[in-house]
Amino acid sequence: MVQRPVRSLRSLGSLGSKRLVVAALLAGLSAMSGPGGAAAQTRPAADNPAAVLGAGALPVKTVALFSSGVGYFQHAGEIPAGGTVQLQFSARQINDLLKSLVLEDLGGGQPGFVEYPSRDPIARILDEFQINLGGDPTLPDLIKQLRGARVLVERSGEKLEGAILGVEQRVTPGRQPNDPPIVEWMLNLSEKGKMRALPLSEARQIELLNPALKEELDKALLTLDQHRGKDKRPVLLRFPGPNARKARIGYVVETPVWKTSYRLLLPEQAEAPAIVQGWAIVENQTDHDWERIRLQLISGRPISFIQDLDQPLYATRPTVKARLEPGVLPRLHEEGIDLSRAREEAAREAMEKSARRMMAKSAPPPPMASAPAAMAAPSPMREMADASANGFGGGGSAPWTEQPVDPSGLQAAAEASASGSLFRFSVEGVTLPRHRSAMIPIVADPVKLSRVSLYNPRSLANHPLHGVLLDNTTGKHLPPGPVALFENGGYAGDGQLDHLPPGQQRFITYAVDLEVKALPPASQEESRLAAAKIVQGVLTVQGIKRENWTYALENTGSAGKTVILEHPVRPGWKLIEPDAPLETTSVWRRFRLELAPGQTLTFRVGEERIEEETQALVETTASALQVVLEGEGLSAVLREALLRVAALHQEVESTRERAQRAEQAVQALQNEQGRIRENLRALDKGTPPHDQMIRKLMEKESALEKQQAELEAARQLEVKQQQALEAQLNALTVE
Repeated sequence: MVQRPVRSLRSLGSLGSKRLVVAALLAGLSAMSGPGGAAAQTRPAADNPAAVLGAGALPVKTVALFSSGVGYFQHAGEIPAGGTVQLQFSARQINDLLKSLVLEDLGGGQPGFVEYPSRDPIARILDEFQINLGGDPTLPDLIKQLRGARVLVERSGEKLEGAILGVEQRVTPGRQPNDPPIVEWMLNLSEKGKMRALPLSEARQIELLNPALKEELDKALLTLDQHRGKDKRPVLLRFPGPNARKARIGYVVETPVWKTSYRLLLPEQAEAPAIVQGWAIVENQTDHDWERIRLQLISGRPISFIQDLDQPLYATRPTVKARLEPGVLPRLHEEGIDLSRAREEAAREAMEKSARRMMAKSAPPPPMASAPAAMAAPSPMREMADASANGFGGGGSAPWTEQPVDPSGLQAAAEASASGSLFRFSVEGVTLPRHRSAMIPIVADPVKLSRVSLYNPRSLANHPLHGVLLDNTTGKHLPPGPVALFENGGYAGDGQLDHLPPGQQRFITYAVDLEVKALPPASQEESRLAAAKIVQGVLTVQGIKRENWTYALENTGSAGKTVILEHPVRPGWKLIEPDAPLETTSVWRRFRLELAPGQTLTFRVGEERIEEETQALVETTASALQVVLEGEGLSAVLREALLRVAALHQEVESTRERAQRAEQAVQALQNEQGRIRENLRALDKGTPPHDQMIRKLMEKESALEKQQAELEAARQLEVKQQQALEAQLNALTVE
């Protein structure tokens, strides 16, 4: 299906007349400069306009940046009498500002209110216009809203005037037989009782002839334009009072996460200390310059969230319909009754109902199959309702009251967590203009380290990695970050540093050590019996499985190497060889190996784990028990008991095999009898071949009776042996 393009509202300017576009621009300028326009909204509404001060009156003094992506900003300065300070914030910062802004009047006065431009939801504003532009409507959608409006349509030099009836889709066949149908929007107009349809794609210009509708469209377009440009928001901070005094404000807004990078200068002599340089990467993405401020870089994760406080909220209210009293119909008046008799009838019904209820309580419960009878017994709540309805306890139904909420049952939906220790770096006298970034040195200290080669076959199978074991002797917390290493005056490689508190050590790898060759570890497995027992006919066998991993390393260099070998930690496996590693993490066991120049070293890691298997002896077989008996470590009593159990199973299995052989023989004889009977049907009775077949059939019948007797005896014997086996095993316990 081919659909001809229809211009959306974004191309409305090309459809509207020049007068309409110019009118929209003039309306926008007048609205922005008029008393009710956008310019009036952004103009400071202070009591004394001359006392409105810029951001320089309260410059930034302290900035605290958190690694969680928020920052605390503190401004301070001296405010003249009745002063009002105007600060600029981006639209995305307003919600954080409304949630965290703190004003302090240090002169003993009380700060005034804070004023900022209001922001009504754009959809709510557009919904108030006669022409609703919300939701990015297409031109057909827009024309549907203008039904009945008079327009002037220009197409190919022809001008048509009329009232809009509506728009519709018209489907026409394709030009060729195999072409898809063509879908086209049609504009339906009415003029003096004559209706006309013209393709909407042919309309070069559609002009509204109603001045009120023109104005509504201009206002709606201006509203869209103003909301698109509201990125900067002025905030007025009022400090009323007759005297000048000092003031201070603080707030929390979203900020870029500050980052850390390091340079590690390796010494030429092994005993000399290394130098670590740490740089904090900070961005000032605010609208305020930082001039000689106190900057605090904090590693921590305070709970912080965003709540839309800037957007006006409107409560949903129920709609109450007007109550209409129905008309009164004429009625027939019935015969009157004696009230005394009515009271007697009501009392008698109440007594009967109470008696039925007491009988239902004293009667035995009805069977479950009888659904109506089961439902007849009233519940306690139903009894209370019936009693209440009958006047029990004062008469009338008791009022329903809402139960208060138990606060102990409420739980917080948020959970705070921390990673590492909370620490901070404080830097004085930082100057950074707005929308600029800077690298600030925070660490420049000597540190202790030792050179190592770290071998992990999962990272690199054939070579270890050059690395260092860094000892944090700076007395400072080192946040995570990349590390560029320099050796002998040149670049050596890059590494990564995890969070490193003072006094702790971390490995940093930065290059491949080609002088040390390695072979991936080979493993060997072996198992042995550790213990076994029988409890009420259940055999429990514990075996020890051992795996030996052999590593091979060769130092082809001219200097000795210290290799740190990382072997994975596997749950359930216990280290047997060697005695203890250098250190153990949650993932790796690390072993320290010393390699002399030209030395080839093999290193073995042995691990064991206990495997337990449980088996009911009545369900096992003699061959399975023979495997257990061949193992070492069984006690003499347990071995003797297992031999008896194996003998019993062997007897049962022998009898079962005997029954199977008899069953196979019975099946073979029955098949042979069937073949003989088929041959008899083809022979004439009384002939020698027929008599010979009769004799064979009789012989097979005798043999069949013998095998069936053998089968029945074997089956009965198997049942007796199985029962005797189960009786003995269920009571068998050998610890």
